[in-house]
Amino acid sequence: MIVHTHTRGWLIPSLFFILAITLSACGKSNKTELKEIKIEDEVITQTPTPAKAIVVTEFLESKKKTVSKLSQEFASHFRGGFTIDNAQTNKIGQLSVPTLKHNGQSLYADHTIPDKISAQHMAVATVFVKSGDDYVRIATSVKKEDGGRAFGTTLDRRHPGYKKVLLGEPYSGTATLFGMIYMTEYSPIKDAAGNLVGILFVGMDITADLIPLKAQLR
Repeated sequence: MIVHTHTRGWLIPSLFFILAITLSACGKSNKTELKEIKIEDEVITQTPTPAKAIVVTEFLESKKKTVSKLSQEFASHFRGGFTIDNAQTNKIGQLSVPTLKHNGQSLYADHTIPDKISAQHMAVATVFVKSGDDYVRIATSVKKEDGGRAFGTTLDRRHPGYKKVLLGEPYSGTATLFGMIYMTEYSPIKDAAGNLVGILFVGMDITADLIPLKAQLR
């Protein structure tokens, strides 16, 4: 079972970029000054206006819709049921993780479908297995800075997607992965009993797209 929900309408800008705000008191009135607009740690403009904020929001909304479609396509490769076998473990570096199965077949180190998503859409995809309180990449096309697969790496517990998944809900938003900025979607995987057993992830690198966006907002 893969959990998907779909939202409509405008994104809340604060979900995807940070408006650094300075509040200064002047007598009984308060003045709000927008200092900059960021996507992750990348400054998009240092001269923000409401109109520019709308442009950034529309940019992110467009990327989010594209990634949502990719997420549905990735999930379509996993029709049927998921199970987790805690007795059958796999060693990844210093980690020992349970075996996540789809229709009885282990997904451990099977990068076929993530690689297919990457080849067809210039995106990245990952299957995470739940291991204790962590989610570990057991099949992925995400690459580290050195060009190797991010196989065996974990989802940061401070990541907002981690908290959403714990609630059994999907998460969409930007994320910095190994030095690159992505629009992402994390979809919880549940077994037949409704237990969380993993995550399906897709991401689209938007780092290069920020260059023309910044130029547009000059």
